Amino acid sequence: MATLLIRDVSPEVHRLLKERAERHHRSLSKEVIAILEDSVIPSRGALPPLVKGAFPVTPDWLDEARRAGRE
Repeated sequence: MATLLIRDVSPEVHRLLKERAERHHRSLSKEVIAILEDSVIPSRGALPPLVKGAFPVTPDWLDEARRAGRE
C-alpha cells in the first residue's frame, strides 16, 4: 500500500471529516480512503438509475433522517 500525506487541511474540514468518519463507524484514515475510492473508482460511487419520482438514498441522507427521528 502507498502512503499519502495531506497537509494544510483547514480545521473545519478536519472536524467535518472526523464527524463523517464517526457516522460511518470508521477511523479518519479509513473514511478519507473511502471518499477517495468513491471518487476515482467509477463503480464504487455510482448510484443506480433513478426511478421516476424517486431520489437516491445515500448514507448521509439516512444519517440525517435518523437524527431527525424518521426511521
